[in-house]
Amino acid sequence: MFKEIVVIVLIGTLVNLTIACTKNAKVYIKDVKPTEERIIAASLKSGEVIKFDKYGGLYIREENTIIGFAVKTEQVDYEGKLTERESLTKVTLSVDSVVQVWVKRSDLVASIFTTIGVAAGVLLVVGLIAVALKESCPFIYSWDGSKWVFDAEPLGGAICRGLQRTEVSRLEYVKPEDNKYLLKLRNEVEETQYLDEIKLLVVDHHVDKVIVPDTSGRLHLVSSATSPVLAVDEHGRDISRFVELADQLAWQTQLSETELLANDDTRHHLTFEFEKPLGARKARLIVNAGTGIWGSNMIREMLQMRGEGVDLWYKSINNRGPEMLDLLHFNLREELYVMHLYLQRGNEEIQRGMIFGGGPFATDNRIVELDVSDIPGDKLVIKMNPPKSFWTLDYLAIEYDDATTITPIEVPISTGRTSFGDDISEQLHSVDGNYYVMPRIGDWSEISFEVPPPPDDRSLTRSVFLSTTGYYEIQIDKSQPERKELITKLMSEEGSISSYSIERFLEWRKAER
Repeated sequence: MFKEIVVIVLIGTLVNLTIACTKNAKVYIKDVKPTEERIIAASLKSGEVIKFDKYGGLYIREENTIIGFAVKTEQVDYEGKLTERESLTKVTLSVDSVVQVWVKRSDLVASIFTTIGVAAGVLLVVGLIAVALKESCPFIYSWDGSKWVFDAEPLGGAICRGLQRTEVSRLEYVKPEDNKYLLKLRNEVEETQYLDEIKLLVVDHHVDKVIVPDTSGRLHLVSSATSPVLAVDEHGRDISRFVELADQLAWQTQLSETELLANDDTRHHLTFEFEKPLGARKARLIVNAGTGIWGSNMIREMLQMRGEGVDLWYKSINNRGPEMLDLLHFNLREELYVMHLYLQRGNEEIQRGMIFGGGPFATDNRIVELDVSDIPGDKLVIKMNPPKSFWTLDYLAIEYDDATTITPIEVPISTGRTSFGDDISEQLHSVDGNYYVMPRIGDWSEISFEVPPPPDDRSLTRSVFLSTTGYYEIQIDKSQPERKELITKLMSEEGSISSYSIERFLEWRKAER
């Protein structure tokens, strides 16, 4: 019914978590098609990733195994040309050999407990992790002509008015109905969400080009992006299968005790190598990165530390006071929600460009423009050092040319009504501080936009983007004392927050066993 969501599952705690979850949640087993929730991939302790066919893998609780048909892609010589061919191999995986799995669902995360299908044990774990830990701004649903489809999740990390921003998100599923585009906005977590302006950006373009926004919201034409020829982690493991397609099967920390405690290094070290034309001066990196589920949870964790002092902290951030400068330095140093890109130049690593996190359930392709004029040779090597448990990386590609920005058709909101029938079109019409506020879980509204006339050239295709301006405040317990000593330690000591995050995750996992 809704856009499929891929969520990571911690296989190591599968059975015990299933038992714990069923004790604390009211679960109904319904008649659900097997394709509505399925294991699409499994990551093994050996570093190998098994991708299952369209029917997915099946968790057999009694035998503590996952079975299914694994997809293998190989190149074959066909009449003198190399072509790709897929083959299927039946596999049986012991849960003891699996670190994590990816489960694809097609319904709301908030209602994940109400329809448990064939992989019931796995999906209960997904529900526990996703529903308990998710922090984000509104979920955006598009009307695709027959149903509502989860389509965007903007403003992740904009946790107070001083951090308000505008984010551009691709709407993959929206289709016109009665000459209108219809969207639904929902609050699905314990937050108060403040939306200032929502509008559409519409672009008609040739089908051989793709439209991708940059971090400033400008739209670019992309036509010839290429994947990395090398993608490895700090252990030399090949991670190219995670970043070759924007398919929601993303690289992220393997959330197992063995991996997290393997050494004292709280960061990953990723290396990506691309071919580069000799003399290239500019490059555009197309990247799909986001905040991991546990990284999203740490936003609430860090705010809860402030307890009774959080409103004073908000006030300083909102007024661009000293806390804002401290937060900026902290984020740039620790790279929790903004990550540096480094280019290899000889024996040097030069910091050039940044990636911003989003999500965790819906992430978008973004363009990062890079100056490569001083990088010699025919290779471009990019390095990243994400802190463990904070990042996902789903797609990476590069294109060399001058940036081609385009001007979209801007479409303001036409109508907007809440579930109570209140008109909110004025609040969402412009950036003016007159917010539409959603203070409770379950608050929702439906908004519409007039569809622009079709282009004269009927060979063009249309891309639709949502531009959202606003912020949110996570609802925490403000009666708790502020943990000033811990806050000072985490803010001042490099790497302390990453170590603390790992400790808290292992504590959470132990408590849920």
